[in-house]
Amino acid sequence: MENASVPPNLLILAAREDDAATIVTGLRQEGLEVRGTQCPAPDRLGDSVASSAPDILLCSPQPPRIDLATSLDEYRKLDADLPLILLADAASDPAQLLYARQQGARDATEKGNYAWLALVIAREFGDLQQRRLVKELQRRVQALEAGEAQVGGKPELAQATPHSPGTRPADDEHQFAQRINRALGGDYFQLFFQPIISLRGDGQERYNVFIRLRDDRQGVREAKEFLAAAVQSGRMVAIDRWVIEHAVTTLVEQRDLGRQLSFFINLAEETLRELRLAPWIGDLIGRQQVPGNWLIFQVLEEHARANATLYGKFAREMVGVGCQMAINRFGVAANPEKLLTRLPTDFVKLDAQLTAGVADDDRKQNRLNQLIELIRNQGKGSIATNIEDARTLSVLWTAGVDYVQGNFLQRPTPSLAPLH
Repeated sequence: MENASVPPNLLILAAREDDAATIVTGLRQEGLEVRGTQCPAPDRLGDSVASSAPDILLCSPQPPRIDLATSLDEYRKLDADLPLILLADAASDPAQLLYARQQGARDATEKGNYAWLALVIAREFGDLQQRRLVKELQRRVQALEAGEAQVGGKPELAQATPHSPGTRPADDEHQFAQRINRALGGDYFQLFFQPIISLRGDGQERYNVFIRLRDDRQGVREAKEFLAAAVQSGRMVAIDRWVIEHAVTTLVEQRDLGRQLSFFINLAEETLRELRLAPWIGDLIGRQQVPGNWLIFQVLEEHARANATLYGKFAREMVGVGCQMAINRFGVAANPEKLLTRLPTDFVKLDAQLTAGVADDDRKQNRLNQLIELIRNQGKGSIATNIEDARTLSVLWTAGVDYVQGNFLQRPTPSLAPLH
């Protein structure tokens, strides 16, 4: 393979040009300048490779009805020493993931230790996935810029060895896992709060709850920095329980001060699958005498879709104890009408992509108006996130959004001082 130009050219296996553009934009936002071309389907890989001469092939999880095995088989047919990064959604079929890992290991050996396959498992296509992908690409770009090493007559990208899905380097993961265990048993975790403000005159105080990890050397770490370690070490359920328990304690403290707050609390996909969670929450708020409607549990849209039966059961159980539900990062996937009809929820949080740059994008404004009308017709409250400027706020108010949240209004803080 010729030495790559800078920025490198990614060939992205994605169903739509919009998907490829989203990936490239996300990588650039994370500091990695790349060029991206789009391959619409696995059976078009050969023609796409021949025409675009890519440096790296990125197989996205976005294409509907395209599984990992199909993508991997088409890649192998190329018989080309083209580095591949295969992005696999965490909800993918475990059998397919196993096949991909095993086939990747076999092919890597046959190719003379040419490390061509890296599985990056993502909980969702967001900050965490982009950061992992950037790290993987940076290693490959550095190797391309430095020139190729020769091993057994085959090119090998320096420092680019296959690794387990969704992991950082082992020592980094291990250090975070140790800190998480210490935090669960001590006082290293801390809650941060960001207000959710009504645009319709609702006087109820609402806050989104975030978890932070206090690091003696590097200060406060955001959840996205230790989420991978939490998933790999099986601690997500324990972390979510810690958040719920301490959030309820905070509500009691604020109640004793005469305030009545509502907290939006994130639930990981692993926690949603925890069958004992609902009875535990019911017992907790009963003992603390906290009204159920002070707690709103929010689940990512893609996790609610992928676990529709479990989500529906949990939502019904939460209704039984008076708590409420929210669908988070809504509006990017197809058929939002079916989702709102099928899955019970009280609030709908719009995906941040829908509000980014909306003041200067007529198409986004039209899409936003359609979604707001849909949510309103379903009798649910709409919440727009990612509010970074006054112009965006004005557009959202005109569109009829019920609530807003974002750094322009107030950044997350450990303080719950009343808003003025």
